Amino acid sequence: MHRETSFPVSLTLGRRGNYWIQPEFQKRFILRILGLVTLATALTAAVTLGFVYWQDQAMKDRLFLITEQMGSDPMVMARWKILLPILIVSEMLIVVIAGIFSVLYSHHLAGPIYKICKTLETSAQGRSVEAINLRKGDEFKELADAINRFMVTRKS
Repeated sequence: MHRETSFPVSLTLGRRGNYWIQPEFQKRFILRILGLVTLATALTAAVTLGFVYWQDQAMKDRLFLITEQMGSDPMVMARWKILLPILIVSEMLIVVIAGIFSVLYSHHLAGPIYKICKTLETSAQGRSVEAINLRKGDEFKELADAINRFMVTRKS
């Protein structure tokens, strides 16, 4: 039961080369990270707004007076209405930063997986393979070292 593995490539960025080594894996990873980050920031914003709204209700006589322009009449504004735009912008920034981080980090996961799979597939076909060498910052170095040791003992 031999399964053909293909590794389509579609995006290249910077000097490190291809960032979409295993696109399906990387997309799932990125979506999971972004989902978690979005959920966490949305919960934080909801708890913050809920707390501030509750405080505003408890202290109705101590609301903020806001002026649109210097010299204009102040108007009463609840604190949650002041915080809402700030929380929305900060949540969007956090999600964008997490998205960039997850694309870069997924490369450090997918690259080694790709190299390890290719080495094992080549070895399974009976051809000789070179040691798996991973880049600085890549994950799965212990696994690559164990496979390299296995390949050496297998040759002997």
